[in-house]
Amino acid sequence: MTRQLSRTIDRIAGGRPVGRRDLMQAMAALGLGVAAMPLAPRAAGAQDLIAYFTWSGYEVRELHPGFIETYGEGSVAATFFGSDEEALAKLRRDFRADVAHPCSYSMPRWIEAGVAGPIDVARLSNWPDLFPRLRDLPDTMRDGEHYLVPFDWGTSSVLYRSDLVDARYTDDPSWSILFDETYAGRLAMYDTSVMVDIAMLVNGHGDLASFTDAELDAARPLIEKGNSLYRFYWTDPTEVTRDLATGDLVAAYAWNGMTKLLVEQGVPVTYMNPKEGQFAWVCGLTVDPRSQADPSMVHAFIDAMISPEAGVYEIEVYDYGHANMKAFELASTDALTRLGITDPGAVFERGHVIPALPADLETKIDALAAEVKGGL
Repeated sequence: MTRQLSRTIDRIAGGRPVGRRDLMQAMAALGLGVAAMPLAPRAAGAQDLIAYFTWSGYEVRELHPGFIETYGEGSVAATFFGSDEEALAKLRRDFRADVAHPCSYSMPRWIEAGVAGPIDVARLSNWPDLFPRLRDLPDTMRDGEHYLVPFDWGTSSVLYRSDLVDARYTDDPSWSILFDETYAGRLAMYDTSVMVDIAMLVNGHGDLASFTDAELDAARPLIEKGNSLYRFYWTDPTEVTRDLATGDLVAAYAWNGMTKLLVEQGVPVTYMNPKEGQFAWVCGLTVDPRSQADPSMVHAFIDAMISPEAGVYEIEVYDYGHANMKAFELASTDALTRLGITDPGAVFERGHVIPALPADLETKIDALAAEVKGGL
């Protein structure tokens, strides 16, 4: 296992100096725990730690500054997921988490499933400093109460090797590259139903919250074509950055923060601004109403996550936006230039904010994606 861990760390680090985040990601990938941040869920009724359900890499103490100093080592027990769908399925099976890290478009389902509860934002000292556009997203509120505290945000698009693709995708950038048979076996897609949304955009349908059965049927051949071309569906971003670096991948669905590592390695990549528009997303922190943790501790953890200090780390190290406006005042000019986004309003106006879908439409889209992936 030691040799396997070493290989995994090398793969994630990609030749750069190995940091704490690399170690945590490698151990998470292999299902290993860390003494200071155990991966196993806490025992029911325990009051001395926060069970945190999140994406790999977001458990580091730099993203909740001061919390460990106040509550001690081992006060955060992190468990990881690779998608909102995976997380929700696990929570529905009686897995318990005090604080979870879903995205805004998932919140209606999380609320209806009883795994996301209202948060007393008056107890959060940093709440007034969050971007109002992010605080008041309709999908995250019920009857004037907030069920999600925004934390991170960014865009999703195509990340491609600029030295390996045809010039037409530089001159006329388009999501259609992910359906180009020229690159069969050298494309990758995120392992959700987003492939359906992309096909709809390529077909000229811009309203991602409203598809008819006829429109879905018309998009199916393109979705099936893409499925036949993909090298893999990914849940771990390091799979994409690794294979783009080696040239095994030419293009992939990606989050904007995945660009940084490749640029630092000198890999010629471009993060596309497709003519059909990028996706914009917001993720944040919610509280499981079944939690038995001390509410003061829960709110202190969330407040630390949305502090400007956490925001600077999010921007400068992870290359994603943060919900706290003050973080952008404190972040380095180089980091802001690299990030390329300082105002979520501008990002959301020129892109497609990933919407929460009506239950019947979501069921149809998920079923279509599953059928295509399964070869049905």
